[in-house]
Amino acid sequence: MKIQTTYNFKSITAAAFAVILSNYDEASQDVIKEQFAFTEGAEKPYKRNPVTVDITLPEVVASFSDDEGGKLMKRAIQRIVEDFVKAVYIEEFQPVGQHDWDYIAAELAKSGRGGISIAVADELWQLAASTVKAWATASELNPKLIGAFTNVIAGKFTENNIRKHFGTSEPETLRKIEIKINQWASWILENDKDNADDLAVVYEAITKKMDKMLKRESGEILANLLD
Repeated sequence: MKIQTTYNFKSITAAAFAVILSNYDEASQDVIKEQFAFTEGAEKPYKRNPVTVDITLPEVVASFSDDEGGKLMKRAIQRIVEDFVKAVYIEEFQPVGQHDWDYIAAELAKSGRGGISIAVADELWQLAASTVKAWATASELNPKLIGAFTNVIAGKFTENNIRKHFGTSEPETLRKIEIKINQWASWILENDKDNADDLAVVYEAITKKMDKMLKRESGEILANLLD
């Protein structure tokens, strides 16, 4: 299943741009320079132009149902593939190469990485916290749980925050939290479509953190689904 993905980039300082160029030979530097716009007098004058590429998703994605669970899984798988392509090819100024599901798993295992790191802006964590509160209220969770979930998300879903607000971070508790997080994500797809794409980034970051806390291989649940 082929899709088209556009990667957008933030502005960077002249020093940061110089560091990027220093990793490449002169011929490659000329090619890279052509991919950046320059704004005279700006604090961060360099900004890479958007990059649009074709990406192939696992064929099984096309068979997912159109219900909220199917949409959630499709978004999660798509984000993993997009993040891999960005980290391995786009950020290295290389043409998009192999990125089938088996290849992604093999490369992550070979590199010793549990997955591609996900950078989530502070404002997205705050947005997620506000929607978690809205979901928890709509789901009629008790006030203590509403506060706990909201604070844990606002605190970027760290293990310390989970222990602080839930009293423990034992596997049993983490799995119960995971169930609620999945319910929140499904609720977002139905009730907050305008923010669904942005919040998918937060959801994936939470999933990766949860994998680490539970000592699972990153994407283990998704991989099992695709077997």
